[in-house]
Amino acid sequence: MFRGLLLLVLSGITAAQFPVSGDQEHLVSSISDYLEESEICYKCDDEVSTLKEVIANQSRILAQQSGLISTLQSRLDSVVARVDCAEQFMGVISGLSEGETICSDVGTWYSSPAYGTIDEYGRVWEKFWWWKAGSSWSSLITDVLQESYGTCDPGSDYCMGRLPSWLKEDGTELLAKDSRGNVYKWEFDPNNPTAHAAWLAFYGHQETPSGQIVNNMAWMPSVFAGTGPKATQDSFMYRTENGVKSILLDDDNCDCYTSLNIGHGMCGASHHTGYGPRGQYGVDALYDSYCNVPVPSIGLELYFNRT
Repeated sequence: MFRGLLLLVLSGITAAQFPVSGDQEHLVSSISDYLEESEICYKCDDEVSTLKEVIANQSRILAQQSGLISTLQSRLDSVVARVDCAEQFMGVISGLSEGETICSDVGTWYSSPAYGTIDEYGRVWEKFWWWKAGSSWSSLITDVLQESYGTCDPGSDYCMGRLPSWLKEDGTELLAKDSRGNVYKWEFDPNNPTAHAAWLAFYGHQETPSGQIVNNMAWMPSVFAGTGPKATQDSFMYRTENGVKSILLDDDNCDCYTSLNIGHGMCGASHHTGYGPRGQYGVDALYDSYCNVPVPSIGLELYFNRT
């Protein structure tokens, strides 16, 4: 009976009796004070306590929901800002200076190409490494990947650069163009040990010694121009030979039938003087008809894309 009487009284409560400003604690306090002052409550303490507990629980739930909504709104604002940044990037990239970045308030995912781009083979490719044919090898070059992305002089005859730090392995592609007219493209693949070793070198600056990746999983390029490799490309090295960290992608960790042969010639854990002299540096053409070694007279450019 008391419950019915209490509900009857509560049904007559108006909004004017309980001003609500959006503060749930104020609402609970107002109703609680009213109930305690009501004449009927000297016989219905249990009913009042239960009702107050229900109201308090609902208030806590509403507060939690309000906090969740606030968090979601913040995340939505962040996403919108990043989308705006992307649109801004697409609209002004052609007018940026080399190496200039935009949208610094929401990250540095978007930056202008440090060394220029080419729009070929269905992609926009960004250059990150090059050796101009006929250049002189400098004693300052002790590593064919010694420079962080964006730190080379764009006007230099060479750049021993690495891939930018914001790339992801899965989905990044590598384009190589030599001065002999060969053009190859590879796709990095974290599930392919040969491809992954190359990624660790070009991106992570991590060495791969002789014998670690040899006769492993094939990592064959798509051939856009020129002639493709004569042998399966399933072996990779990035190690020091004759004072220079060098790269070799081929069929057996030894100079012949290579696709990427940069720095000093390498064969196993050493160098085969039957293929070329010790102390000669440069690059080999992408297509290696037999056992050619790196020479300074051949040119090579390496590009990536962000797809």
